Order: sequence, then C-alpha cells, then structure tokens
Amino acid sequence: MADEQKKMTDGAAARRQASLFNFGFSANVPDSTKIRRSHEASKKNYEPKRKRLFQKSWSSIFDGLQDTDSGMLCAHCVARHTGNTSAATTDSSTFVTGCRSYRIDSIRAHWESPRHLACVAAERCRDRGHGPLDIIVQKLGEQNKHILEKLFNTAFAVLKNELPFTSYPVMIDLQIKNGSDIKNIQGYATSKACSRFATYIAESVKEPLQQAVSESKVLSIVFDGATDSSISEVELVYCRILDKGYPRDILVGLEDLQHAHADGVFDAIGRAMQSFAGENWLDKLVAAGSDGASVNLGNHDSVRTRLQQGRDYIVAIHCVAHRLELGVLDAIKNNNMMQTIQDLLKKLYKHYHYSPKALRELHEIAELMEEKIIKPTRLQGTRWVPHVQKASQSLIRSYQVFITHFEHISQGGPGSASAEVKGRATFIAKKLKDFRVLRFLFFLQDVLDIISRLSLQLQRSDSTCIDFLDSFESAALSLTELSSTPGQRYAGFIEEVRAGNGKFKDVTLAHYDGDLGYEFAKDICDDVIQRLCHRLENNRDKSTEIIQAGRIFDLKDWPRDRLDLANYGHDQIRLLSGHFRIILERNECDVTELQNEWMHVKAHFGQRLRNNPGTNQPYQINTLLAEQNPRLTNILKLIEIVLVLPTSTAICERGFSTLKRIKSDWRSRLTTAMMNHLLWISIEAPSLQEYNAERAVHLWWSKAQRQRRPQFVQLTVPQDVVDQPDSEEQELVDFLMSE
Repeated sequence: MADEQKKMTDGAAARRQASLFNFGFSANVPDSTKIRRSHEASKKNYEPKRKRLFQKSWSSIFDGLQDTDSGMLCAHCVARHTGNTSAATTDSSTFVTGCRSYRIDSIRAHWESPRHLACVAAERCRDRGHGPLDIIVQKLGEQNKHILEKLFNTAFAVLKNELPFTSYPVMIDLQIKNGSDIKNIQGYATSKACSRFATYIAESVKEPLQQAVSESKVLSIVFDGATDSSISEVELVYCRILDKGYPRDILVGLEDLQHAHADGVFDAIGRAMQSFAGENWLDKLVAAGSDGASVNLGNHDSVRTRLQQGRDYIVAIHCVAHRLELGVLDAIKNNNMMQTIQDLLKKLYKHYHYSPKALRELHEIAELMEEKIIKPTRLQGTRWVPHVQKASQSLIRSYQVFITHFEHISQGGPGSASAEVKGRATFIAKKLKDFRVLRFLFFLQDVLDIISRLSLQLQRSDSTCIDFLDSFESAALSLTELSSTPGQRYAGFIEEVRAGNGKFKDVTLAHYDGDLGYEFAKDICDDVIQRLCHRLENNRDKSTEIIQAGRIFDLKDWPRDRLDLANYGHDQIRLLSGHFRIILERNECDVTELQNEWMHVKAHFGQRLRNNPGTNQPYQINTLLAEQNPRLTNILKLIEIVLVLPTSTAICERGFSTLKRIKSDWRSRLTTAMMNHLLWISIEAPSLQEYNAERAVHLWWSKAQRQRRPQFVQLTVPQDVVDQPDSEEQELVDFLMSE
C-alpha cells in the first residue's frame, strides 16, 4: 500500500514539473548533460558548412592511399583495375574512380573490405620474390601458354575455314594421337570451348581494324540487306578508309533489322557503326554506297535523306556494277531473239534440274560419245550477266550431246516419256538446230565477254572513282569495235558453218540460206552503249558530277603540254572543295590554299610525265598520300576524300556469300553476335600461316570473370620433390605437367 502511494506521489510531482515547463521553468538537469546537448547542437549546425580536407598523416597510416584532383584513390585497387578491366572486385569501388568523402571512417571501411584485401593479395603475388616455387609457377604458366596457343591455333583453323564448332574436338584428338602435348591441358577440348575461343580470336582481329578506323579522318560506308537461313532480316555494313594511300574496305558487321523501312535500316547502320567506329562516325562520313532500292536512295523518306540531314556534303552513290546490269537488261529486254534465248536456257535448266532420270540419260549419252558434259545452270542469281554467260557456255560446249538427247526423247515410242516432256524436247531440239538462234547465241557470247570483264573490274575491292570510268570507256570502245567487226566466238561459228555448208558439229541447221551478214550487230551494240552511258553517266545524279570531278587526280588523263596542264583541273578543285568544305574545315584544312597546292601537285608529276612519256611504270596520285609531303597537307585531305568514295557494293555481296556458307540450314541458330565473330575471322583475319594467337590468348586470360585454370587437377606432390634445390626446378615442372 505504501509503494502504491509513493508511485502516485511521484506521478503527481512529474505532472506538476511538466506543467511548469510550459511556462518557461527548467528542470534540474546535470551540467554534463547540458554540455553534451549543446555540443551536439553546435556540431549539427557546423557539419554542413564544414569543408573536409585530406590529411597527410593518412598516407602513412594507410599504405597506398593517394590524394588526387578526382579524390582519394587506392593504389592497390587502381593497379588491379588497370591490369584487369573486367575485374568485378574493383568496378564498384569509389577508391578506383575517386572518393571525395574525406573521412577516416570511409578509408577504414575500404581498407578492411574484401575487395581491397583481394587486390592487395593479388599485387603481392605479382611482386613477390623469385623463389624456387615462384619460378616453378612462372615456368608452368609459360608452358601452359604455349599449349594454349596451340589450342587457339586449332580453333582458328576451324573458324577460318568456316567449319562447324564440332570439328574442333576431332582436330584436337587427331593432334593428341600424333603425339602433341595438348593432352597436358585438362579441358578446353570441346565444341563449347571453340565457340568461346571464337569471341577472343575475333576480338584480336577486330582491334587493329577499329584502331585504323578511329585514326582515319574521313570514311565512307557501303551497306546492303538480305535474309539469312533463319529467315531473319539483317543489314551488312562495311566502311572504307584509306590505308597507306590506297582504299581499304573493312567489315563493320551484321545488324538485325527491326523493320525494313528507311528508319529501320538507318537505325541498324547507326548501331553497327557506333559500336565499331565510335559515336563520332557521322562526323567523318563523306559518302554512302548501296543498291538502287528506293528505301536506300529515294528522294523522299530514305536512308539517303536521313544521312544527308544537316550533312548535305555526304554523297549517296548507286553501285555502278548494279547500274551496269540494269543498262544491259534495258538494251536487250525488248529484243525478240534475246527472249527466245532466255526461254531456251530456262527450259534446258528445268528439264535436267527436276528430272534425275533425264540427267542420268544425259551423262550416259555423253559417255558413249566420249564428251564431257556440264549440267545446265539457272539464269537467276545475284548478277544476271555472269549467269547467262555461264548457262550459254555450257550449252555451246556440250551442243552435240544435248541435240542427241532431245532428239532421242522427242522420237521415243509410246510410254517412253509424257506428252509434256516430249513437247519440251521437240521445242528445244528445234531451236538448237535453228541457224538464227545459234548465230545470235554466239554473238551474245562476244557481247557478254566484254560486259563481264567490265563487271569484274567494277567489282574489285580497290576500285575507285578514278578507275571505273576508264574501265567503262574501254568496254564502250570494245563494243563499238564489235558492232563492225565480228568477235572471236561469232567468227569461229560462221567459219565452221560456212566450211560445213550449213552444218555445225555435224548437225544440219535450219533457216540457213548462205546469208552471213553482220548488219544486225550494229544496232544491238549501239543500243547497249547508249543505255550503259545513260545508266553510268546520269547527269541528274549529284554523285556523278562529284565522281567525274575526281577524275582530275587520274594522272593518265593529264595533258602533256605545259600550258594546258597549268590551266587543268582548277574548276574541278573549286567544285570539290565547295562541296566538301564543311568536312575539310573540320579536319583543319585551309580551303584557300587548295588551288596553290594543286599547282604544286601538277609541278611534282608534270615534269616526270614529260621527261618519261614512254615509261612502263605509271605514276599514281596515291604515292603522295604515302609520302605525306608537308607542302601539300591541304590538298592531300581532299585527295583522301575522293579516294574513299565507294563505287560498288560487290564487297557486300561477297560478305553475304560468306554468311551463306557459315550460317547454313544446319547452323541456323547462330546468333548475330556470334555471326559477327565468325565473319570477322573468315573475312578479315590473316591466313593460318600468318596468324599469331598470342593476343587472343591474352584477351582470353585477362577478360575472364574468374581465374582461368587450364591445369585444374587435384595433385598430390611428394614433399621430397617440393624440397628439391633450385637446380632441379625443371624436374618439378615436368612432374606437375605429367600429372
């Protein structure tokens, strides 16, 4: 009862004291508590205004602590991060990027963290002395590296030859059977290992390419789209730079297309170029080459309009090899005899392609006649001209065998073949014995020989805008000659028919009346030349004007007279410098000095051309870029722009051929990232004899998320072997490698 009364008394006293606090009275608080509360309040007001600084005494307390402009750094963690950029132990630490929290508590927390302790341990292992066991570990690593390079060379051989990953284990087993020391490496002999190695091999191939592109002041791109074996739309991108004075096409890579319209293609090109050439690739771009699809080169809402938005100097170039094909098709698509030839070649191909029985009979007849037979080829393909040429050549080469077979089918008894097959055989045999058809076929062969040579010239990787007009002019002259003078193939056919009195290879030809006139050829050749000129010299296209202006750098066209040479090319220099003024000034080119330096260029080569008019060694403007004459720094920048202008997209077609070989129906699950690795190795990597795997092995070793362990085996090393003297270290290494 007394305790309860005491509690009530204490509670009343507390309530009275609380009520007194409301009127300004203070409690009887100890002085120490008042001082502590006052100190905390003042500290709370002072701390936000306080400017903390680095204390020099911290450097002696914490080994490796440094004060820099970016904040406090830990030398151990920075060294570990620099040596291994993928190390997860240092990526998230502020003492690698710079810590501005100048508190000793922050430093202690980092110095006691597992991250820091791991970095210190790694540095001690790296810098420790060269005792017996250290030398053993080093030698063991060198032998492992030697074997790893063999593994990477084997993987490179598989990838360079476009073989599947499953070929890699077989080649490893073969080398082990032949006595190779690859067996000392435990693991890394599976197809999965080959696919992992591909990433680092491709990275080692790509690094110098990216370096060359980053150092280039100007570049151009070439792009084309296709659908691969997995029915995925992809865009293939190449870039062209100048390497030692000569153009070089570099594979940028494949990029998936989200949509096939202009925005989708432009975004795909941007992603590919940004990942390969950096974010400033558009500032270096001077030209873009593609086929003539409207999504690429249309005047409205195309890739071309997006590239030229704010960059009017970028030249959009339609592939000249593609324009060549279109010109030839324009010339002959309305020719009745050409339609007959096309129909004949198509029926010939279908007859043997869809009938194994017919193909077997053809080979039996060829064997009896002791003739070689080539299976007829189709007309459709990437390029029309070479396919028609190849199909017509196979027909002419095995003419007698085809005639014999089709006559046998058409004259067969009931039940030997269907009415449709007999009708087709009768039609083909009739056309093959028509003198007019054969005469035009041989004439077409002469025309296609000229066009094919021109097409091959335009498809060369080192072809520039300076070269292609020469190739076209040469083809035009050959066609002009062919319009009046029969070609080699046509002349040989006419001579044989005349000698055989209307027979060709012992086959009597219909509609032969002794008229061997050649008048029909002139109209066809003239039409082909006219339409090619219309396609290749389209004056409405701005790119044609720029390309023709670039011809002034072709020394073969320079006048030999001094007065004519003095006035040569100034208008073209003015046109080119005005068009590319923005990109020239961005590259610190003094445009006002171009005309003066152009005179120096003409003086440099003009005297040599006059003094050596009959020299067999042609002078080229590319030598100036290799010499880098300091008096010509401005004009060389303009020459570089002209030489990187692309004229053909044939390099993309070759890239798609490589893509088709690698990503077949049996490997259709390859991702775009892996396809890029395989394409870089197949297209850009050196030959197997020239390949050095050291860089790829280094990347594989240093970019791992965890430590590589090529010798991971549970070993039990006898103590007496460990305690061997230094002179017997090699025996210990041999023992470890033999386990």
